[in-house]
Amino acid sequence: MECMKIYPTKFFFLWLFFLTSCSSNQDVWKIAASDNLLQGQKRDENPYLIGFLQEALLEVSKKNGVAIELIDYPQEDFRETLRTNKVDGVFSFKEKNPVSERRYLFSAPILDLGVYFVVANSSLLRNEDFNGKVVGLVEDKYLAPLLSKYPNVITRTCKSYAEAFTSLEKNEIEAVVAQKILASQFINEFYLGKMEISSKPLLKNTLTMQVLHGKGAHFLEKIDRTFSDLKKEGTLEKLEKKWSLRSF
Repeated sequence: MECMKIYPTKFFFLWLFFLTSCSSNQDVWKIAASDNLLQGQKRDENPYLIGFLQEALLEVSKKNGVAIELIDYPQEDFRETLRTNKVDGVFSFKEKNPVSERRYLFSAPILDLGVYFVVANSSLLRNEDFNGKVVGLVEDKYLAPLLSKYPNVITRTCKSYAEAFTSLEKNEIEAVVAQKILASQFINEFYLGKMEISSKPLLKNTLTMQVLHGKGAHFLEKIDRTFSDLKKEGTLEKLEKKWSLRSF
């Protein structure tokens, strides 16, 4: 198993992170993230999400005076990784529900990368009623079912998000449905001050940390307290904007 070491006394530029063998003799917090998240193979947002996660954990390490090993693990070994004490906690987008809560304790939400409406007319966000509105969809097989709460919405299929956002700018459509990170990237790069993201997600996709009941509770308290402090200080918001995980 490999890990990325994060030290509280050093600043790492992202391109200078090294993967090294982990040492069990170090005073560290061992934190796992799914292998597809760390390797950036399956999701377009991974490079941005990884950058955010690395810098956020650097802040966590500074506040607690510890080194952190960010370890990748196979998704199917989620519970086993925790049960065998290989790590203290696991980052994932696992859904919090009555079934999963019987197995794990969940941290407070750290980051949301759900699916949202994007509009050019801010008045649409007052009541966020998109019935009767023309909405652009790109990945319509995946996103179309999310519009079931708006039975009278008029959908228009676009070949790309570039086409969808161009159509929105030209008022040919009234909203675009997109994942938050993708919407933030388009807005920050091309449409700053011209478009907004709705406040209510069509689909939540929340990053949290999970630990096992019992022995993991104390560690989770430290994580929650530290991330709460980082939010109050505005550090997390700055990192989200830096890594295009929210619009400016």
